[in-house]
This record gives sequence, C-alpha cells and structure tokens, in this order.
Amino acid sequence: RLPVEQYVMIPMPMNSSLSQINNEDYHDFATKAVDDIGFELLVPPITFFKITMQPVVYASVNPREDRVEILSTTCILRGSPFIEKVNLNDRFDFCVNTTLTWEDSLSQIY
Repeated sequence: RLPVEQYVMIPMPMNSSLSQINNEDYHDFATKAVDDIGFELLVPPITFFKITMQPVVYASVNPREDRVEILSTTCILRGSPFIEKVNLNDRFDFCVNTTLTWEDSLSQIY
C-alpha cells in the first residue's frame, strides 16, 4: 500500500497537479479531520467559448487498515472575470466521497 504522503508522486493526467497541503492551509475546510491528510487537486483549465475556468478541489484523505477514504466538499472555480462577476462559486454545492478498497493477494495464499 502506497503511503498517502507519496500520492503527490503519482503522475497526473492532462497536466493536472496534486499537492499536499499542510494543516494551517487546510483549517477552514469542513471535511478535514485531525488525522486526515489534505490535498489540492488542480484541474487543467477548461474553455467554453470565451470563458475559461479552472476547478481547484480540496480533499482530505484518511488511510485506514483496509481502505482509503477520500472526502471533499470544496471546489473553487478560478479563471475568467465572468466567474467572479456572476458569483459562480456561490451557485453550486460540491460533495465527493470515495472509498478505495483492495484485496491483498498474499493473504489468499494458504
């Protein structure tokens, strides 16, 4: 099992980036528990006609014995001035809860 701190070493597709953030930077996100590790996922910019936006997702990762839980309730859209003008970040709710599980193939050997 890959230590959570090393997730940032995994190559990300389409020029996206994943960065670990420290507890001081992550203190205002409701999904962060004391033992969780915080990450910022920067998605590549998306352009619709003349409007460009770049989603930034903040997530907490909680490694458990038999699973890894990833939770996010914060996505911020950056980009064209139009996004700020129409308060686009105030017009949607965002919630992702993912659980990754696995089977240890060595434990299946008798």
